[in-house]
Formats: sequence, structure tokens, C-alpha cells
Amino acid sequence: MVRHFIISVIVIAFLAMSFVVVQNWKIADNSAVTFKIKSMLGTVDGSVGGLKGTIMFDPADVKNSRMDVTLDLSTIKTGIDKRDKDIKEEEVWFDIAKYPLIAFKSTSITKTATGYLVDGTLTMKGVSKKEQIPFIYVGDGNSGSFTGTLKLNRLDFNVGKSSAAVKDDVEIAINVPVKK
Repeated sequence: MVRHFIISVIVIAFLAMSFVVVQNWKIADNSAVTFKIKSMLGTVDGSVGGLKGTIMFDPADVKNSRMDVTLDLSTIKTGIDKRDKDIKEEEVWFDIAKYPLIAFKSTSITKTATGYLVDGTLTMKGVSKKEQIPFIYVGDGNSGSFTGTLKLNRLDFNVGKSSAAVKDDVEIAINVPVKK
């Protein structure tokens, strides 16, 4: 009986060691999502804060990693209060009373020659589209950061209207410090 018990414990320990636990990271408050969009008056730089969600990532187990996050659109800042108010409130732009968040839910993460690629669904202003975000992860085990860039066409998400005054493409940079 004792022998069966010992064998059972060894088998359970072996099975437990064969599963890699994907790291669950806490998103730091100083995470930054910044954007640039060209207009006829120059480039508008801005940021969106309030990044929240779940980042489960292990470089040794990207297959079981995932990223499900949201951004709080009430935090948009471009440096001009009137423009920020219009972008947040006007129906043609973000209409945050109706659509307060941007959400990204990953479907897969893969290793690339230069870092990683997360595939997923980006939802903005009621429109969901498949997107890919290339990123780099740097970490030491207890802390790290995810950085990436992507370009989106704002019209694909019904943000604004086509105009000679504001370009369609928006450059987005992501910097997400994390801790265990």
C-alpha cells in the first residue's frame, strides 16, 4: 500500500513538472499607448491611458500565452483640451459615451526572428477586426516590458471621416511595463 502511494506521488510530481505555467503579469500604471496622425497643420501626437486586462506570457510557452486588454478612451490626450473634448464626445470620432473602451483579445502569439507577433481581434467603436501586433518582450523573470508598434487605418473602425485635413493612417506605439 505504501509502495502504491509513493508511486502515485512520483507520477503526480512528474505530471506537474511536465506542465509549464504561463506567467501572469500585472500591468504597470505607467503603461503608455501613444499615437501619431498627420494633419494639414502637422503631426498630432497623443496618448491613451487606462490600460487594463490580462497578460499571460512566457517566452518558453508562447502557444499558451495570451493578451486580453482594454484602453480607457476618456484618457485621450493630444495637448489641446478642445480637440480632446471633440475627439472623445463627437459621434463622428470616438463617442465615448457609447464606446468607452478599445479592446484587444489575442487568438495566438508566435515567435518571430525579431520578437513576437500577437494575432487577435481589435474592437473599437463597435467594429471588430483581426489585427496583428508585432512586439518585443524584455524581462528578467520578475519584471519586464512589452513594446510594439503598428499602423491602423482609422476609417476601418469608423473613427472620423475621410478628409484632406486628417490622414487616414495612425501610427501607434505601445510600451507596457509589467511585474509579477
